[in-house]
Formats: sequence, structure tokens, C-alpha cells
Amino acid sequence: MAKKVKHNENKLSTWTVRQLKSRAVGLHGAIYQTECFGTHDMLDLAAVEAELNRRGYEFTESKVLSIQKAS
Repeated sequence: MAKKVKHNENKLSTWTVRQLKSRAVGLHGAIYQTECFGTHDMLDLAAVEAELNRRGYEFTESKVLSIQKAS
């Protein structure tokens, strides 16, 4: 089970950008791809995104759809 992140932006301010990005990617995958998440995951992602935004990072999402002709 993943570690819970307390909803305290002061704690997140001590994390490295690498740690924050890794946490954001993991939470985003659990929420939007696997669709296996709880309310705390949504809050954690919002807190991590806020911290990265504060540091000047922006988020973009893209879904890739590939369509090929069957052989």
C-alpha cells in the first residue's frame, strides 16, 4: 500500500521536484487510468499539483489514440 501524504503543503515544500512528479504520475494513473482510488488520493493529487504549480510547473494531459487498418 502506498504511503499516505498528509494534506499539509508545508511538508510537500520539503519534497524534491522528482518526488513530487513521481507522486503526481502515480496518483494520476490510479485515479484516471486504473480508476481505483479514494477521496484521499484526489486530495493528495491536488496538494501535489498545487506545490508543483507554486514551483512553476504546469500540467498537460494527452491521450493517444492509434487507429490502424487491419491486415
